[in-house]
This record gives sequence, structure tokens and C-alpha cells, in this order.
Amino acid sequence: MPTIKDLVHDVMAAPIGDIIASVGQGVAQAQEALDRASLAQVLAIYHDSDSEELRLLQEIGYQPTFYALPDTTGEIQVALSISGQNNTASTAAPTTQPAVRSKALSLAERFLPRLPAAKVYAAPVNADLTNRYGFQASAAAKIQFRIVPVPAPGRASDIRVVPALVGKLLEEAETLAARFALEVLAVDKNGEPLTAPPANKKITGQVPEAGEISVVGTSIQVSFA
Repeated sequence: MPTIKDLVHDVMAAPIGDIIASVGQGVAQAQEALDRASLAQVLAIYHDSDSEELRLLQEIGYQPTFYALPDTTGEIQVALSISGQNNTASTAAPTTQPAVRSKALSLAERFLPRLPAAKVYAAPVNADLTNRYGFQASAAAKIQFRIVPVPAPGRASDIRVVPALVGKLLEEAETLAARFALEVLAVDKNGEPLTAPPANKKITGQVPEAGEISVVGTSIQVSFA
């Protein structure tokens, strides 16, 4: 049979501040998931592909919609409990000069030490708590939220995925890079720009590598064997 100790253990599930913080963390994670989904769409569009549909979206500068949670309302039925111990500092033996002691103590020193060092704990009211202890309360939980479109974050339209240039001629690489508003810079093995890059040799290396995230105007260094 459940005891009072069991009831106290169940009711004191967590400090109420932790519960509120957990709700806030959940909202933050939901917003992060929305942002990641929109960003994934941006990366899916602005990468090298043979799809004519994607090429058309790239040409018109299409941007996926970003969404936000402007407000979130939550309502949870909980059982509250207070736990803590009194500060016994004020129960010390009186000094030999109580009158002098009384004048020296401030108002805060007289009363604050007597306040309990307590915390408020909360446990969600559920069917188990009601059945085991006869706790009478209407269990309810309600969450309201709105998801609305918002302007894309600054420079989100500048995000690009570096195309694969290895194996292409310099002219082909420049044409492909220009499609993503990127530049191509031919360099030697020491990373120095080539004054007369070979037109009939295929690219054997590139920095940054294909698939890396970049932005408009980035210069891709290409090298030849």
C-alpha cells in the first residue's frame, strides 16, 4: 500500500523552475527544427544538379519560406509541494548583553534568518497519481502555438553548395561556378595564381571541396596535375 513517503516522492517530482525551463527548451528545439528544415531546402536548391526544375529555381533566385513560433501558450495541471528547513541561526543562545545586541541587529538580521530555505516542487497530475492516492484534481494539459512565415535570415539567399569542378576543363568549371555566383581561381601547387592557366588540362584539385557550404562571391581555387 502506498505510504505518505511515496506520495511525497511522487509529488516532489521536480522544482517548478525546472519544469518551466523544460517547456522553454522544448519550444527552442521546435524553432531550431523549423530553421533547419528551411535551411536544408536552401541547400537542396543551390547545389549542382542536372534537374531542369532546380536550374529554373536557381535562375529566378527562389528562396524557401522560413517559419517562426511567435508565441506559445501552455497550461499544465500540477500538484505543488514546498520542501525545506528553517535556518536555525536565529535560535542561538542569547548573549550576555541582549540590549546592546538588539540595537546592533538590523531589521533584516532579525527576521530574514527565520525564513525557511524552501523550494516549490511540482508534479503533473495524472491518472496514476489520482488512482494511487485519491488525489482529486482535473488533469489537463493544453498547448497552443502559431507557426507563421517570416523573412529569411540575413544573407540566407547567399548560401551556396560548392559544385564539383575536379575532372572538368577550366572553361567548364568557370561556367558552372558562375551559375552559382562563385568564382574560379587557377593556382599552382604552392597556391599562387597562374598567369596563364592551361585550357586543355582537366582540374585535379579544388579548395573548398565539392559539397562544402559557401556563400556568393567565394573564390574556388583549382589546380592541375
